[in-house]
Amino acid sequence: MRQLDVKNAFLHGFLKEEVFMEQPPGFINEDLPNHVCKLNRSLYGLKQAPRAWFDRLSQCLLHLGFYCGKADSSLFILHKGLEVIYLPNGLFVSKKKYTRDLLEHTKMMECTHINTPKALKPITTPSDEQPIDPTRYSHSWSSKRQPTVSRSSTEVEYRSLASSATEITWLTFLLHDIGIQLREPPQLLCDNLNALHMTVNLVFPARSKHIELDHHFVREKVASGVLITCFLPSSLQVVDIFTKALPKTSFQVFRFKLGVHKLPLTSLRGADKGNSNSSNIQSMTKQNLYVRS
Repeated sequence: MRQLDVKNAFLHGFLKEEVFMEQPPGFINEDLPNHVCKLNRSLYGLKQAPRAWFDRLSQCLLHLGFYCGKADSSLFILHKGLEVIYLPNGLFVSKKKYTRDLLEHTKMMECTHINTPKALKPITTPSDEQPIDPTRYSHSWSSKRQPTVSRSSTEVEYRSLASSATEITWLTFLLHDIGIQLREPPQLLCDNLNALHMTVNLVFPARSKHIELDHHFVREKVASGVLITCFLPSSLQVVDIFTKALPKTSFQVFRFKLGVHKLPLTSLRGADKGNSNSSNIQSMTKQNLYVRS
C-alpha cells in the first residue's frame, strides 16, 4: 500500500474537550429551540479536528502493529516478524504467516506454484514513457528571513549552515527509522569560503565571536564526523536565481535546473483565433511567462 484516502476523515475523530454548537438549520428541536448540541465527534472547521483525526488514526495503526518513528511522529513503520526455529545444526528463519497473509489478500492462494521466484525469461513490453526519477520529489527546502541582524555576509551564510545542519540531522534520523543507513556522511554545500572555514576552525575570530552558541551546532557535527561541509562555486548555486541579479546565461541554466519552462502561447485562450485577442497575445511575447512543471 502506497497511499490511501479516508472519506470524511475529520468526522471520525473523538473530541477530548467539551465543545458545543448551535442546532443546525433544519434540525432544530421545536420543544427545545434554545438548547445547544454537545459534540462527541469532531467536525470540519473545528481547530481540534486535525488532532482528533490523527489520534484516531494513530490508535488504529498502533493496534495493527505499526510503531511511531522517533524522528517524525507522523511516520508509522511496520516490520513483519520472523519465525525462527532452532535446529541442531542451525536456525531456520521464515516469514510463513506474512507470506500466507499476502497470498490471501491478493487472492492468489489457488494459483499454480512455480519452482523459482523469478522467471528465467521474463516477458516485458517496450515502453516509450520517460523513466521516473526517484529523486524528483526527495527535496527539503525552505525560504525564510533571518530574525537577527547580521554584520557580514559570512555571518549570514554561517547561520544558514547551522539551520541546514539541523535539517540534515533530522533527515538522518528519519532515514534511520525506515531502515536506511547512510554509507557516508552527508555533504553540506556552501559558496562562502569564510563560512566554511568557521565550521572547521576552533578559533573564534573577532568578527564572529558574538554569534550565538546555538549556531555553532554545525561545527559540532563536522568535528564528530557526521557531516561534511564542501565548497560550491557560485556558478552552480541554483538558489542565486531568487536572490541575485544574474546574467542571461546563468539565469536560463538555473531556470532549467528548477524545472521552470516558458508558457507556450498556443496554450493561451484565443491564441488560435483571429480576433482582437491576437494583438494582446502578440504583446505578451515580449514578456517572460513561466510555469512550474
